[in-house]
Formats: sequence, structure tokens, C-alpha cells
Amino acid sequence: MPGSKSNMQETPAWYAQRTLREVEDIILAPGSLLELETRLIDGRIQRVYKRLPPSMRLFWMWAVSQHGHATYVVFEDQRVSYAEAFGRSVRAAGVYRHVYGVQKGDRVAICSRNYPDYLVAFWACHLIGAVAVLVNAWLPLEALHYCLTHTQCKLIIVDPERADRLESTMHEIIAEAKSTGVLVLNPHEGKGRWTSMESWDAVLAAYTGDTKGIATGVGEVEIVPEDNATILFTSGAFVTFEASSRIYTSFEQGLRDCRRVCSARRGCTSLMFTTPWCQAAEPPCVAVIISFLC
Repeated sequence: MPGSKSNMQETPAWYAQRTLREVEDIILAPGSLLELETRLIDGRIQRVYKRLPPSMRLFWMWAVSQHGHATYVVFEDQRVSYAEAFGRSVRAAGVYRHVYGVQKGDRVAICSRNYPDYLVAFWACHLIGAVAVLVNAWLPLEALHYCLTHTQCKLIIVDPERADRLESTMHEIIAEAKSTGVLVLNPHEGKGRWTSMESWDAVLAAYTGDTKGIATGVGEVEIVPEDNATILFTSGAFVTFEASSRIYTSFEQGLRDCRRVCSARRGCTSLMFTTPWCQAAEPPCVAVIISFLC
């Protein structure tokens, strides 16, 4: 009979040829890309990947050099290549430094829904050694105020919805956080103008500063693995949110763990993520394609 068990094609059994431990031994073998070593970091002995890039700046530059014309971001009908995202992040980094006075170690808050320029804003921080403060855009107003002021952000970047919600108190936030400015991503999706805030697009378009050093890293301030890279917050289960900073080593460890997953899967050369990483994906979602050399 059609659909009967006797007529259904049986799927051949598949068995792994190596155990998970054997695969780990191969992937982490001395001389491999994922080789581990023991290091003393901030007074603690840790097992880390031996061949990590020294900084997120160099990691970003490396990724662009390897995959320049490949697709990096997919957003609705937009496709943004690595090279395009890098060029815009260099320009944004120049704005951070020359327009708003952001220097190495200064904090830049990014509180927005999913836009390609969220990633541009993020990488711009790491090109100049600034610390990206990733604030969950779904937080209630009081929590948003706390996170933005508690971290003393030199520059604040929001989307139109957050700009609407924070407009009435933004002058207080700027004063408490000692911020030098507030930028609004994709302002055309909102009312376009907000008190005490500027258009991200307009500021980037008007910028004419020299970004050669930022684009090449030549003559730039040194960034080491133990420098702060990001600040995230707990889920808010406590009375107040707790800020948790991450150094470059821990951030890059996570990316290298993704490469480790790819190595264990035959034919896998890339992984796709949604962003912002600090919150559940809010539609429309931005897909970020992280490619690896195999």
C-alpha cells in the first residue's frame, strides 16, 4: 500500500567516526588555529586561545581584508558588504573622536532596535579603543535612564523610538552622564528632529576629518587584550541592573568558540547571528554573517 512501512525507503544508519573528545583533540592540537594556552590575565590563570587577535580593531580589519566584497549584513532588502560596513565604521569612528571627543577607554552607549548602523556604531568604538555600552532597547524608561547615566557614556546613540521616549528627560541624562552628544540612527523612520539630539546620518555626511590613521591603524593608540571592550547589563532580576564589563580577550574567545563549532561541522564556513546581541531580536531582524577561513 502507498505509504506503508514496506514501501518506505529506509534511511541508512549513520555513525560518527570520531568521538567528541577526538574531534576536540584535533581542533585544539598544537599549531592549529584553535590551539589553547594558559595565561595570567588580571591576576587569574585562564585557558585561552593562543592565536587570538590582540584587539577587536585588528580582528575587524582582518575580517574585512579577507571578505571585503562578501555580504556582512542582511536587513530587509538591503545587503551590506564587509567593505561597506568598514568604510562607514571608520567614518563613524572619526566622528566619535573629532566631533564628540571620544578617546580610548571612553564609553559609547548604543541603545537601538535592529539596524545595519547598529553594527557600524559598534565597530567604530573598537577602531579607536572606546568601550561599547550595549543597552537593551526594550527596557522601561527608568531602567534606560539608569543604564545610560550609571555608565557615564561620553556619547549616546539611540533609534527613533528610544529618542521619542527619552526626549523629555534627555537633557537630564546628558548632564548626569556628562555626555558630549546624542545621535539618532535612521531618523527618517521617526519625526526626524528631537530636542538635544542630532541625526546620525546628517552628522556622518557632514564630517570631513582625516580618518587615514583610523582606517589603517598606523599611529593609533595601542589596544591590548586586557583593555575593556564592552559593557553589558544583567537581565534586571535584581532591584538595580548590574553592569558587566568584558575585556577584548573574553569577547574574542566567544568569536573563536564559534569558529570551533564550524570546525566540527564538515563544510561549515560561516555562522549567522542576529543583532543586537544584548537583546532578543526585534523584527525586522538584522542577520550578521561571520565568515571564517577554513
